[in-house]
Amino acid sequence: MSDGNVGTIKFLDRDLPEIPTKKIAERVASRFGLEGDWHSLEGERDQVLMLDADSGRYVVRVSNVAEHPRVADFQVKALLHIERYAPDLPVPRVVRTIEGELVDSFGHEGAQHLLRLVTYRPGTPLREAPTEEKAQLRAQLGKTLARFGLAMRGFFHEAATNEHPWDIMRSPQLIDHTKHIADSTVRTAVEDVLEQFSGNVLPGIGSLRHQVIHQDAHGGNVLVDNGTVSGLIDFGDMVWGPLPSEIAIAADPAWSNGDPVGALCEIMAGFDATYPLEESEVAVLFDLVLARVAATLTIEAARQATSPDRSPAAEGIDRYAGLLDELLRLDRSTVDRRLRKVGRFAPTWPAPSSSDLAKRRRASLGPNAPHFYDQPLHIERGDGVWLYAPDGTAYLDFYNNVPQVGHNHPHVVNAISRQASALNTNSRYLYEGIVDYAERLTHLLGPGLDTCLFVNSGSEANDVALQMARFATGRSGVIVMDGAYHGVTVATREVSTADPDIVASSRVAELMVPDPYRGRYRTGEPELAGRYADDTERALTSLADHGQEVSAFVVDPAMCSTGMPSIPPGYLAEVHRRVGAAGGLFIVDEVQSGLGRTGRWWGHELHEVAPDIVTMGKPIGNGHPLGVVVTSAELLDAFLSRTRLFSTFGGNPVAAAAGMAVIDVIEREQLVTKANDTGAYLRKELARLQADHPLIGDVRGWGMIAGVELVTDRELRTPATGQTQQLIELMKSNGVLVGVAGRRGNVLKLRPPLIAERRHVDRFIEALASSLAAVGDRDIR
Repeated sequence: MSDGNVGTIKFLDRDLPEIPTKKIAERVASRFGLEGDWHSLEGERDQVLMLDADSGRYVVRVSNVAEHPRVADFQVKALLHIERYAPDLPVPRVVRTIEGELVDSFGHEGAQHLLRLVTYRPGTPLREAPTEEKAQLRAQLGKTLARFGLAMRGFFHEAATNEHPWDIMRSPQLIDHTKHIADSTVRTAVEDVLEQFSGNVLPGIGSLRHQVIHQDAHGGNVLVDNGTVSGLIDFGDMVWGPLPSEIAIAADPAWSNGDPVGALCEIMAGFDATYPLEESEVAVLFDLVLARVAATLTIEAARQATSPDRSPAAEGIDRYAGLLDELLRLDRSTVDRRLRKVGRFAPTWPAPSSSDLAKRRRASLGPNAPHFYDQPLHIERGDGVWLYAPDGTAYLDFYNNVPQVGHNHPHVVNAISRQASALNTNSRYLYEGIVDYAERLTHLLGPGLDTCLFVNSGSEANDVALQMARFATGRSGVIVMDGAYHGVTVATREVSTADPDIVASSRVAELMVPDPYRGRYRTGEPELAGRYADDTERALTSLADHGQEVSAFVVDPAMCSTGMPSIPPGYLAEVHRRVGAAGGLFIVDEVQSGLGRTGRWWGHELHEVAPDIVTMGKPIGNGHPLGVVVTSAELLDAFLSRTRLFSTFGGNPVAAAAGMAVIDVIEREQLVTKANDTGAYLRKELARLQADHPLIGDVRGWGMIAGVELVTDRELRTPATGQTQQLIELMKSNGVLVGVAGRRGNVLKLRPPLIAERRHVDRFIEALASSLAAVGDRDIR
């Protein structure tokens, strides 16, 4: 026997044991106490027989003398590990000797052989299954291999690192044996695949997840019965290897029925649904398939040349040669895109052209589906403060407030994924997540805001808040800010006066924006807060003139849609007082200003006011559909007792997990403090830029919200509407995304993720300076 690793050349020579069945039967009877009818089975390296005994059917293996005893030990120990930790896996069970030993040893013609028994698994080889069943069976095979992989994560054996000819990681070592491939064209193709794998793929594979893998789940070693995978057999090729090799080997193109990539996708889908793959693992899947086919061709050609009586027919080698040619003719980018779609990974370059995608979008979403910029921006991936186009172009995102803690924050992504893998159901059931989240959320709010009603968006939250106010007061009138935005439902569109297409309602009265830069009362004038708040009386009178009384005052405390004005201290408190005196409730829409955005936990804390109702939307879930109405138990209980309003999936377990994770990140990374510090630096740099660029009329904001008002004349404060549109296009060209707000469309709206740092501000300022220069603001007074 060998004293360690067995060389590849030795493995190419099968040299199977040829012990008489009678002698094996006698040994099994004496050592295992089993007798019956014997049948020979095919084996690659071992002599394999089947025993039909009264107690059942068994498979008997006599090891090749070239193998070290630890190889047999490896296989039986792996099966025992599965029996203990994954007993439902359809694999054979180890049968011990009468004395309880796992492996028996006996001599024959001067050599020592190892013998072991396992139970027989019933079924038909997968490659022989009906064509119409194979797609479903491939997905089941992927799931079975994933279950095997999960079971083996904690298992290791010293023999797992032995040299093995079928180990894909060692396939480049076979290149010396390609000389046995008779067809020079095929030989060249195989050598190219092995060299490319060695030079371009292997160096990066070391960083992938490695563990003990079966490595031989081809169509002959997978058994099926009644349309179900019933067995995974033959553990002789197990190695310590990269996890995706399992899928590549199982996707043996020999049984793909004309679409090898489709077969690969089906197996990958089943595997990924059970044992999620990483993006880097999917990236090498097709390379592993190519290397496996090249290795198969080389090994079988070498065996055909050296031991033709023990090797497959030449037509089998020709079939694999044809398969390799078929695989090499495929467009690699299309293959990768298909695989990534199966795992729902973001597409990579090359992606469909933006023009083609825009056409498909118009056809499927309608010609008026809104988008940013003159030419829609094609985005496929996000990470932190960055968004990426399919070609890898990076855009600094200083506009989207929804990813509160950054695009794809790993803690939020993991929380969503883990909860989705455990439970996501109707929120009428009891589950801990929604209660934990409600308790944590209300703890962050002031007295009286102690009870939550969960929905799926900010629009729904505001709609419900309006219903509650009308229920509690028995009135229908609503006061909002001029140019406000609060959602897309019928009720919230009525109070979203920023939309120019909304017809004025007799139930809605608007307050003038308390803007000390552009409004009726300017910075430096006395009693700004009171003078702007006096407009409340006019709004109340307007409602009365239309036969309405006020039910609520609804406001975004940062007034993002109205241009983020520098709201005079005390203004909201005074409006609140006057509306309250008239019998109306105070609803604060924290969708844009909440959870640290303003450098406080809540935007209303800036104004030292105590709302009756607070609403929140998608930013609290970092983009995951989640909306919340928070109010007093008294108000909510009375409302629900009469209306029985319910949102089926509002606050579902996954949404609650997303919300909890966002608060985790804000607290752990101290993002409220960071929003203050980075936001102050942003406004300081904007003010510095203002000194050199007359187009900038005013800079304002709080925390990680900033407004930059652009004017063509600083004295007259003439809105630079056209220049603002030019500027956001130029900023996009310079790799930075910003938005626009205000009635006149001349305020840059900046809401970077709370994780933004000073270096990102510097990048933004650099792009803004360049864009301002390109607009030509030197000619502006």
